Amino acid sequence: METYKILDRFELMYPTNENFSDLRRAYIDRDMYSIFKISNADEELRKAVLEKNIHSIFRLAEGTKIVGTVDDLKKQCWNKIFTVYLDCYLLVSKI
Repeated sequence: METYKILDRFELMYPTNENFSDLRRAYIDRDMYSIFKISNADEELRKAVLEKNIHSIFRLAEGTKIVGTVDDLKKQCWNKIFTVYLDCYLLVSKI
C-alpha cells in the first residue's frame, strides 16, 4: 500500500488528531510549516528557515554557548552582507 493512502486512512480514522493531517500535508504537499508543527519547533527557528529572517537567527543564538558573543556574530554577518553589496555595486558600476 502506498504511503499517501496510509496517511489518508489514518487521517480519516483519527479526525481529532492534528498530527496525522500535518504529517499527510508534510509528506504529500511538501508543506514545511506542517513539519514545524509536528516537531513543536521554536517559532524563531520556523521564521529563520521559512521566512529567511536573519534576526530570528540572532535570537536563537542568544543563550547558546557559541564561540564569541551574539554581537560578534551580528558583526560578521553584517560585514559579509556589506562586502557582497559592495562587490555587486562595483560590478554594476563597471557596466
